[in-house]
Order: sequence, then structure tokens, then C-alpha cells
Amino acid sequence: MELIFSIIVLLMQILFGVIFGVAAVYLSLRFFDKMTGDIDEMKELKKGNVAMAIMLFSLMLGIGLILSTGVNNFGVIFSNIFENKYSFPLFLVALVLAVIELLVIVLISVFVIYVSISVLDKLTVGLNEMSELKKGNIAVGLEISAVILVISIIMMGAMQGLENLPLFNPLTYVKMLGL
Repeated sequence: MELIFSIIVLLMQILFGVIFGVAAVYLSLRFFDKMTGDIDEMKELKKGNVAMAIMLFSLMLGIGLILSTGVNNFGVIFSNIFENKYSFPLFLVALVLAVIELLVIVLISVFVIYVSISVLDKLTVGLNEMSELKKGNIAVGLEISAVILVISIIMMGAMQGLENLPLFNPLTYVKMLGL
């Protein structure tokens, strides 16, 4: 029986990881598209703009790193539910909380990366990163990529703490709802 539960948890982690991974990448690309204004990232990629490709690669990788924390938290929540043989209502509460936690992670992460790139742009007086990206300046692409990856690694650690908040603990709601 334990093997079946482990397989179910693994499949749920994969399913939610893929769903939220695609959504997070899409959302982060949309935010970045808004931030860059007149730059059409896909057009730049078609032109072979390596600087843009490097930056978009780091953006997707960074979001994936951060999201992996939430997917792991998702597995921990469900492992605890299955191991302790909680009721079906508790399972549903845990499922909803896991989805909400992943949504929160995606939204916070995309916002923090967006703000970080904006702050970088403001701090580098005399250098317009977005204009340089459009020109294919690989050095600027690497600079922005480094910021994205550093912020993503920091966010990974920060997001691990979400699972410890009572807000995301299914037992908090079981007590409140009397389940």
C-alpha cells in the first residue's frame, strides 16, 4: 500500500509540476514582454539574438528552480496525508492548499524577478539593458541572466518556508472546520 501512495504522490508532483511549470514560464515571459516594451522577444530569437536567448533561458531556468521548491512541498504535504491515513476531506483541503501554495510561489517569484530586473536597469546609469539586449549585446544578456539566477536561488530558499506557515498546513483548516 505504501508503494501505491508513493506512486500517487510522485504522479501528482509530476502533474502539478508540469502544469504550474508551463503556467509559470508563460507568466514570466508575459511579464518580461511587458517590461521590455518595444522588444518582440520571439522576433529577436528568430533573428538569432543570442543575448536574448541567454536571458530568456535564465528566466525559464530560474522560474523552474523556484517552482521545484513548491512541487517538493506539494509532495511533502501529500506524503504526510497518506502516511497518517487522514480522511478524504483532509485530502481535499491539502490538495487545494498545495495548489494555492504553488500559485503563490509562481506569482511572488515572477514579481520578484521582474522587480529585480527593473532595479538593475535603474542602478546601471548610462546603460539601457533592454536596448542593449535588442542589439544582441551578449555581455548584457549575461548580466541580466546572472541577476535572474541569483534572485531565483535566493527565492528557492525563501519559498521553502511557505510549507511551515499555518496558512498552508491542512491541519489548521481541519481544526477550524471540525473535519
